[in-house]
Amino acid sequence: MKETKIITDKCLNLIKNKQYQEVIESCKSVIEKDPNNFKAHYYLSFAYYSIGEFNLAYKFAKKAETLASNKIELMHIYSLTGSILHQMDYLNEAFLYYNASFLMAKELNNIEAQAFILNNIAGIYKATGQLDKALECYQMSLNLKSDEAEKSTIYNNIALTYQQKGNHQKAIEYLHKAIEIDEKLGDYTHATVHKLNLAESYRRAKDLEKAEKHLIEAIRQLKTTNNKYWEAIGYLYLGWLYKDKGKIKDSKEYFTKAYSIFKSIGANGFMQEALNGLESLAKLN
Repeated sequence: MKETKIITDKCLNLIKNKQYQEVIESCKSVIEKDPNNFKAHYYLSFAYYSIGEFNLAYKFAKKAETLASNKIELMHIYSLTGSILHQMDYLNEAFLYYNASFLMAKELNNIEAQAFILNNIAGIYKATGQLDKALECYQMSLNLKSDEAEKSTIYNNIALTYQQKGNHQKAIEYLHKAIEIDEKLGDYTHATVHKLNLAESYRRAKDLEKAEKHLIEAIRQLKTTNNKYWEAIGYLYLGWLYKDKGKIKDSKEYFTKAYSIFKSIGANGFMQEALNGLESLAKLN
Protein backbone atom coordinates (compact mmCIF):
# COMPACT_ATOMS: atom_id res chain seq x y z
CA MET A 1 0.00 0.00 0.00
CA LYS A 2 1.30 3.42 -0.91
CA GLU A 3 0.18 5.04 2.36
CA THR A 4 1.90 2.45 4.55
CA LYS A 5 5.12 2.71 2.49
CA ILE A 6 5.19 6.47 3.14
CA ILE A 7 4.84 5.84 6.88
CA THR A 8 7.54 3.14 7.03
CA ASP A 9 9.91 5.36 5.04
CA LYS A 10 9.21 8.10 7.60
CA CYS A 11 10.00 5.63 10.41
CA LEU A 12 13.54 5.18 9.12
CA ASN A 13 14.15 8.92 9.49
CA LEU A 14 12.57 8.90 12.94
CA ILE A 15 14.93 6.08 13.97
CA LYS A 16 17.92 8.06 12.72
CA ASN A 17 16.73 10.94 14.93
CA LYS A 18 16.13 8.56 17.87
CA GLN A 19 12.41 9.50 18.02
CA TYR A 20 11.41 6.04 19.15
CA GLN A 21 7.97 6.78 20.60
CA GLU A 22 6.92 8.26 17.26
CA VAL A 23 8.27 5.14 15.52
CA ILE A 24 6.19 2.93 17.81
CA GLU A 25 2.99 4.87 17.13
CA SER A 26 3.59 5.00 13.36
CA CYS A 27 4.43 1.30 13.05
CA LYS A 28 1.39 0.25 15.06
CA SER A 29 -0.82 2.26 12.70
CA VAL A 30 0.77 0.52 9.69
CA ILE A 31 0.33 -2.94 11.22
CA GLU A 32 -3.38 -2.27 11.81
CA LYS A 33 -3.81 -1.66 8.06
CA ASP A 34 -1.18 -4.10 6.79
CA PRO A 35 -0.60 -6.93 9.33
CA ASN A 36 2.07 -8.60 7.15
CA ASN A 37 4.30 -5.57 6.67
CA PHE A 38 7.89 -6.66 7.40
CA LYS A 39 9.34 -3.17 7.78
CA ALA A 40 6.68 -2.07 10.26
CA HIS A 41 7.35 -5.10 12.48
CA TYR A 42 11.13 -4.71 12.14
CA TYR A 43 11.13 -0.99 12.96
CA LEU A 44 8.68 -1.53 15.83
CA SER A 45 10.95 -4.21 17.29
CA PHE A 46 13.99 -1.96 16.86
CA ALA A 47 12.22 0.95 18.59
CA TYR A 48 11.20 -1.19 21.56
CA TYR A 49 14.76 -2.55 21.75
CA SER A 50 16.14 0.99 21.68
CA ILE A 51 14.10 2.08 24.70
CA GLY A 52 14.89 -1.09 26.65
CA GLU A 53 11.54 -2.88 26.25
CA PHE A 54 13.08 -6.24 25.37
CA ASN A 55 10.05 -8.49 25.80
CA LEU A 56 8.05 -6.41 23.33
CA ALA A 57 11.06 -6.10 21.03
CA TYR A 58 11.41 -9.88 20.91
CA LYS A 59 7.70 -10.41 20.21
CA PHE A 60 7.77 -8.19 17.12
CA ALA A 61 11.18 -9.44 15.96
CA LYS A 62 9.90 -13.02 15.85
CA LYS A 63 6.88 -11.89 13.83
CA ALA A 64 9.14 -9.94 11.46
CA GLU A 65 11.26 -13.06 10.96
CA THR A 66 8.21 -14.91 9.58
CA LEU A 67 7.52 -12.01 7.18
CA ALA A 68 11.06 -11.65 5.75
CA SER A 69 11.07 -12.26 2.00
CA ASN A 70 14.78 -12.14 1.10
CA LYS A 71 18.28 -12.66 2.51
CA ILE A 72 18.86 -8.97 3.23
CA GLU A 73 15.76 -8.81 5.42
CA LEU A 74 16.72 -12.06 7.14
CA MET A 75 20.26 -10.76 7.77
CA HIS A 76 18.86 -7.67 9.50
CA ILE A 77 16.21 -9.43 11.56
CA TYR A 78 18.61 -12.18 12.68
CA SER A 79 21.04 -9.49 13.83
CA LEU A 80 18.33 -7.57 15.72
CA THR A 81 16.94 -10.73 17.33
CA GLY A 82 20.46 -11.63 18.43
CA SER A 83 20.85 -8.21 20.05
CA ILE A 84 17.53 -8.55 21.88
CA LEU A 85 18.34 -12.05 23.16
CA HIS A 86 21.81 -10.81 24.16
CA GLN A 87 20.28 -8.12 26.39
CA MET A 88 17.85 -10.67 27.83
CA ASP A 89 20.90 -12.83 28.73
CA TYR A 90 20.00 -15.73 26.43
CA LEU A 91 23.58 -15.87 25.20
CA ASN A 92 23.62 -19.21 23.36
CA GLU A 93 20.52 -18.28 21.38
CA ALA A 94 21.91 -14.80 20.70
CA PHE A 95 25.16 -16.30 19.39
CA LEU A 96 23.24 -18.54 16.96
CA TYR A 97 21.32 -15.57 15.57
CA TYR A 98 24.49 -13.45 15.28
CA ASN A 99 26.28 -16.28 13.49
CA ALA A 100 23.40 -16.77 11.03
CA SER A 101 23.36 -13.03 10.33
CA PHE A 102 27.15 -12.91 9.90
CA LEU A 103 27.13 -15.78 7.38
CA MET A 104 24.47 -13.97 5.34
CA ALA A 105 26.46 -10.72 5.52
CA LYS A 106 29.50 -12.55 4.13
CA GLU A 107 27.42 -14.15 1.39
CA LEU A 108 26.03 -10.71 0.47
CA ASN A 109 29.51 -9.15 0.74
CA ASN A 110 28.10 -6.56 3.16
CA ILE A 111 31.23 -5.29 4.94
CA GLU A 112 29.35 -2.84 7.17
CA ALA A 113 27.05 -5.57 8.46
CA GLN A 114 30.00 -7.92 9.04
CA ALA A 115 31.72 -5.29 11.17
CA PHE A 116 28.54 -4.64 13.17
CA ILE A 117 27.90 -8.33 13.84
CA LEU A 118 31.54 -9.04 14.77
CA ASN A 119 31.19 -6.37 17.44
CA ASN A 120 28.13 -8.18 18.80
CA ILE A 121 29.79 -11.61 18.65
CA ALA A 122 32.66 -10.11 20.65
CA GLY A 123 30.06 -9.10 23.23
CA ILE A 124 29.03 -12.74 23.64
CA TYR A 125 32.67 -13.75 24.16
CA LYS A 126 33.00 -10.96 26.72
CA ALA A 127 29.84 -12.03 28.56
CA THR A 128 31.09 -15.62 28.77
CA GLY A 129 34.53 -14.60 30.06
CA GLN A 130 36.46 -15.29 26.83
CA LEU A 131 38.09 -11.88 27.02
CA ASP A 132 41.02 -12.36 24.63
CA LYS A 133 38.64 -13.71 21.97
CA ALA A 134 36.41 -10.70 22.61
CA LEU A 135 39.28 -8.24 22.11
CA GLU A 136 40.29 -10.05 18.92
CA CYS A 137 36.74 -9.76 17.50
CA TYR A 138 36.46 -6.11 18.52
CA GLN A 139 39.71 -5.38 16.71
CA MET A 140 38.48 -7.22 13.59
CA SER A 141 35.30 -5.15 13.71
CA LEU A 142 37.27 -1.93 14.20
CA ASN A 143 39.45 -2.75 11.16
CA LEU A 144 36.32 -2.94 8.97
CA LYS A 145 34.83 0.32 10.27
CA SER A 146 35.21 3.70 8.61
CA ASP A 147 32.37 5.51 10.42
CA GLU A 148 33.61 7.45 13.47
CA ALA A 149 30.34 7.06 15.38
CA GLU A 150 30.54 3.29 15.11
CA LYS A 151 34.17 3.33 16.23
CA SER A 152 32.99 5.04 19.41
CA THR A 153 30.77 2.05 20.23
CA ILE A 154 33.65 -0.37 19.71
CA TYR A 155 36.01 1.73 21.87
CA ASN A 156 33.36 1.56 24.60
CA ASN A 157 33.15 -2.22 24.27
CA ILE A 158 36.94 -2.62 24.29
CA ALA A 159 36.97 -0.49 27.46
CA LEU A 160 34.42 -2.76 29.16
CA THR A 161 36.52 -5.79 28.24
CA TYR A 162 39.61 -4.24 29.82
CA GLN A 163 37.45 -3.35 32.82
CA GLN A 164 36.51 -7.01 33.14
CA LYS A 165 40.20 -7.97 32.88
CA GLY A 166 40.89 -5.61 35.81
CA ASN A 167 42.86 -3.10 33.73
CA HIS A 168 40.84 -0.05 34.80
CA GLN A 169 43.26 2.58 33.53
CA LYS A 170 43.11 1.06 30.03
CA ALA A 171 39.30 1.02 30.30
CA ILE A 172 39.25 4.70 31.28
CA GLU A 173 41.55 5.55 28.35
CA TYR A 174 39.24 3.87 25.79
CA LEU A 175 36.10 5.39 27.32
CA HIS A 176 37.57 8.87 27.02
CA LYS A 177 38.27 8.08 23.32
CA ALA A 178 34.63 7.04 22.86
CA ILE A 179 33.22 10.12 24.62
CA GLU A 180 35.50 12.44 22.64
CA ILE A 181 34.08 11.05 19.36
CA ASP A 182 30.48 11.23 20.67
CA GLU A 183 30.78 14.86 21.71
CA LYS A 184 32.56 15.84 18.50
CA LEU A 185 29.65 14.37 16.52
CA GLY A 186 27.02 15.87 18.82
CA ASP A 187 25.82 12.40 19.86
CA TYR A 188 25.06 13.21 23.48
CA THR A 189 22.90 10.10 23.99
CA HIS A 190 25.85 7.77 23.44
CA ALA A 191 28.16 10.15 25.31
CA THR A 192 25.88 9.81 28.35
CA VAL A 193 25.87 6.01 28.16
CA HIS A 194 29.65 5.97 27.85
CA LYS A 195 29.91 8.31 30.86
CA LEU A 196 27.97 5.73 32.88
CA ASN A 197 30.62 3.16 32.00
CA LEU A 198 33.38 5.68 32.73
CA ALA A 199 31.90 6.21 36.20
CA GLU A 200 31.91 2.46 36.84
CA SER A 201 35.55 2.22 35.72
CA TYR A 202 36.47 5.01 38.15
CA ARG A 203 34.62 3.13 40.91
CA ARG A 204 36.55 -0.04 40.20
CA ALA A 205 39.76 1.98 40.17
CA LYS A 206 38.75 3.21 43.69
CA ASP A 207 38.32 6.84 42.60
CA LEU A 208 34.87 7.11 44.20
CA GLU A 209 34.46 10.88 43.99
CA LYS A 210 35.01 10.98 40.21
CA ALA A 211 32.74 7.95 39.88
CA GLU A 212 29.89 9.65 41.76
CA LYS A 213 30.27 12.91 39.82
CA HIS A 214 30.06 11.22 36.39
CA LEU A 215 27.31 8.83 37.49
CA ILE A 216 24.90 11.42 38.88
CA GLU A 217 25.43 13.64 35.83
CA ALA A 218 24.78 10.73 33.44
CA ILE A 219 21.63 9.55 35.25
CA ARG A 220 20.21 13.07 35.27
CA GLN A 221 20.64 13.22 31.49
CA LEU A 222 19.27 9.69 30.95
CA LYS A 223 16.00 10.49 32.72
CA THR A 224 15.15 12.81 29.82
CA THR A 225 15.57 10.03 27.20
CA ASN A 226 12.94 7.55 28.48
CA ASN A 227 15.43 4.67 28.18
CA LYS A 228 14.58 2.38 31.08
CA TYR A 229 17.47 -0.01 30.46
CA TRP A 230 20.25 2.57 30.75
CA GLU A 231 18.54 4.37 33.63
CA ALA A 232 18.49 1.03 35.48
CA ILE A 233 22.17 0.45 34.68
CA GLY A 234 22.85 3.83 36.30
CA TYR A 235 20.92 2.79 39.42
CA LEU A 236 22.83 -0.51 39.53
CA TYR A 237 26.14 1.35 39.38
CA LEU A 238 24.95 3.75 42.11
CA GLY A 239 24.08 0.73 44.25
CA TRP A 240 27.65 -0.57 44.02
CA LEU A 241 29.12 2.91 44.49
CA TYR A 242 27.16 3.66 47.67
CA LYS A 243 28.00 0.19 49.01
CA ASP A 244 31.69 1.02 48.52
CA LYS A 245 31.14 4.36 50.31
CA GLY A 246 29.40 2.64 53.22
CA LYS A 247 26.02 4.28 52.49
CA ILE A 248 24.06 1.06 52.88
CA LYS A 249 20.55 2.58 52.94
CA ASP A 250 21.20 4.46 49.67
CA SER A 251 22.80 1.38 48.15
CA LYS A 252 19.74 -0.76 48.94
CA GLU A 253 17.42 1.88 47.47
CA TYR A 254 19.25 1.95 44.13
CA PHE A 255 19.74 -1.82 43.85
CA THR A 256 15.97 -2.18 44.44
CA LYS A 257 15.14 0.44 41.79
CA ALA A 258 17.46 -1.29 39.31
CA TYR A 259 16.00 -4.73 40.06
CA SER A 260 12.41 -3.54 39.52
CA ILE A 261 13.17 -1.96 36.15
CA PHE A 262 15.29 -4.86 34.88
CA LYS A 263 12.52 -7.30 35.84
CA SER A 264 9.86 -5.22 34.08
CA ILE A 265 11.78 -5.03 30.79
CA GLY A 266 13.11 -8.61 30.73
CA ALA A 267 16.82 -7.80 31.24
CA ASN A 268 17.42 -11.04 33.13
CA GLY A 269 21.21 -10.93 33.48
CA PHE A 270 21.25 -7.45 35.00
CA MET A 271 18.20 -8.28 37.13
CA GLN A 272 20.34 -11.02 38.71
CA GLU A 273 23.21 -8.55 39.21
CA ALA A 274 20.89 -6.19 41.10
CA LEU A 275 19.68 -9.13 43.20
CA ASN A 276 23.31 -10.08 43.89
CA GLY A 277 23.86 -6.51 45.08
CA LEU A 278 20.94 -6.73 47.50
CA GLU A 279 22.16 -10.11 48.78
CA SER A 280 25.64 -8.68 49.34
CA LEU A 281 24.11 -5.97 51.54
CA ALA A 282 22.14 -8.55 53.54
CA LYS A 283 25.41 -10.32 54.39
CA LEU A 284 26.71 -7.13 56.01
CA ASN A 285 24.00 -7.24 58.72
